Amino acid sequence: MMKKIKDRTAAGFGRRLLETSALTLVFSAGLLAAGMGVARAGEAGNSELWDPIPGSDGIASSGISGNGKVIVGTIDEERAFYWSTVDREWIALHALPIYSLMATSSSVSSLTEALAVNEDGSVIVGTSQSWDGMHAVSWTNGDINDLGGLDDATGSYATGVSGDGSVVVGYSNFSSTVNSASRQAFRWKNYQIQGLDGLNGDGFSQAFGVSGDGKVIVGVAADGANAGISRAVRWTNDGQDIEDLGHLEGGQWSSAKAASEDGSVIIGNAGVGSANHAFRWTASGMKDINGLDSDFSVANAVSGDGSVVVGQVGLLNASHAFRWTEAFGMETVEDWLSRQGEDIGDDVTKTATGISADGTVIVGDLDNGGVFIARGGSGIIDVDQYNTTIAAKPSAQVGLGYANTVLQGAHGEPMRDLLGLGQRSVAFTADIGYDDSRVSNGGVGIGDVTFGYGLAEGVTARFAGGGLYTKQDIETGGDFHQAAFYMAPEATIALGSSNVYATIGGYYSTGRMNVHRGYMNGAAMDYSHGETDVDTYGAKIRFDWLNAATIAGTKLTPYASLTYAHSHMDGYTEEGGSFPSAFDSVNDHSTVARIGVDFLHELTDTVRLTARTEVDYRFEKNTAGISGEIVGLSAFDFAGEDVKQLWLRGAVGTEFDVAGGTASLGLNVTTEGDDPNVWLRSGWNVKF
Repeated sequence: MMKKIKDRTAAGFGRRLLETSALTLVFSAGLLAAGMGVARAGEAGNSELWDPIPGSDGIASSGISGNGKVIVGTIDEERAFYWSTVDREWIALHALPIYSLMATSSSVSSLTEALAVNEDGSVIVGTSQSWDGMHAVSWTNGDINDLGGLDDATGSYATGVSGDGSVVVGYSNFSSTVNSASRQAFRWKNYQIQGLDGLNGDGFSQAFGVSGDGKVIVGVAADGANAGISRAVRWTNDGQDIEDLGHLEGGQWSSAKAASEDGSVIIGNAGVGSANHAFRWTASGMKDINGLDSDFSVANAVSGDGSVVVGQVGLLNASHAFRWTEAFGMETVEDWLSRQGEDIGDDVTKTATGISADGTVIVGDLDNGGVFIARGGSGIIDVDQYNTTIAAKPSAQVGLGYANTVLQGAHGEPMRDLLGLGQRSVAFTADIGYDDSRVSNGGVGIGDVTFGYGLAEGVTARFAGGGLYTKQDIETGGDFHQAAFYMAPEATIALGSSNVYATIGGYYSTGRMNVHRGYMNGAAMDYSHGETDVDTYGAKIRFDWLNAATIAGTKLTPYASLTYAHSHMDGYTEEGGSFPSAFDSVNDHSTVARIGVDFLHELTDTVRLTARTEVDYRFEKNTAGISGEIVGLSAFDFAGEDVKQLWLRGAVGTEFDVAGGTASLGLNVTTEGDDPNVWLRSGWNVKF
């Protein structure tokens, strides 16, 4: 019962960055897996999200699984969806089958809404249009289940679900002619739905969340003994008992929003005169935790033991995330971090939406529309910006590029070293160039020594050994360098008497990569670094038609080749910096076909001009993904970036006989692809 939404996002690095933006909330949600002590089922999450599907009017997220792997919400106000770090796809959730058979009415603003998700993401709850109105529903592994609603309801909404998915809470709407209360909370379990009473005979109530074990439900209810004023409440004893949590001095209304792990501490919001203040409730009563001389604050989440509350506070016509404790009262997240010696710079936060169980890690929204992670003693990062540094980090793809450069660059002219029976050759080759990819740029150097031997007439064997080195700046901050040793054996065989030759070659390299990754920590650039091994192997097959044609004294040798390379990068954990990450090992591969023509024009008996034109095509569309975790925070799993599949290569050069051998020099230029952008090839070959 699932429908996949087609990925129509922009190609290349832009698509990858868009996916990292989508993962912003996965990072935030991952804190739940790291020990979130927050019961927030049914609450809206970050409402300023991303637009992952061009043409859609927007996305509203309304729930995140406890393990941080699934986000749920609504696309275009009419399609429930979930996004999984495992599937890395947007999955549209179907409406109830009976409604799916009906024509969509333009007056219907929403067909399905996903409002909450359980601990492991296996159960999603929300609402779906049916023939008689909206029905509370759940989706289990994508299959929709009609939970129904209370008797005579005109519509029902499931807003919260317990950790194991067995208890669902929400509310039903009623026509005023049927029920003057207009709305009543419900609890659903084992296919049985029950209404939750209001206070003192009033029927109006709403449930907003449920504890992980399903024993404590929090929300709001009208008080029949007090003119129907709304009060924060909690339901216990399987929904049979309701408790008025009270109100703050100077006000009447209140509303409960979330609870600590065992339900003994509840947070929410209440009126104080014309102001809105955050509160914290315990068995001792409701306490006003508003501060900073503000008349507006909203509590959104609470730590596992209930000692730390986070939310939003209005200051000087602007909103900031706050953190509250008994010891320090209410303080902005920026002040909390500055008190611990962190350089935050300007105020950047807007609201805090989640907190770790121990109260040391806070997530929320930035005033620029992004999402932040703040950690006591470390600092604060903009998750979007941090994610781009992970997306731009070099991976096994680097090894693939240099395998192709060696096989088709330094060893890409087999017709210049054909040997007769028993003849030998020694060649020294160096490629020095500049590589400017979409995520990094810097110098590249490759050098080797090749020994050749004529095994038979028309059969030449060669063995090369050499090294490569590159140091490049990462566009998002930092740099990396790689040093490797490689071996490259090959053999060229004449195919009959047609001047057609086949070359079969191999490649193996092993080396070390050092990555110095930069990211913004508050107002300052921070760096974490790590080292890892990169091993690459490859093979090529190539066909040359030597001197197939001669035009105006220029000999043309057309060729075609196919190269396969596979690279493995070991996993590693960064050191240093305030937010280091651990990266899983990664394997990547490339298959590149090349078709081209070599040109040779003799100026004199000892000097020749050379040139090359080539078209290259890579069969893979994407690089391998990157997975791992921000140490101590949450996991990430990014899809690979789109690659440039088609590119062009050109070269001009000269070769001349000197000192008993042949020296060569050539300039190679490519459009964006697996090869360096520009490199100078030089060599000296002597036959004996």
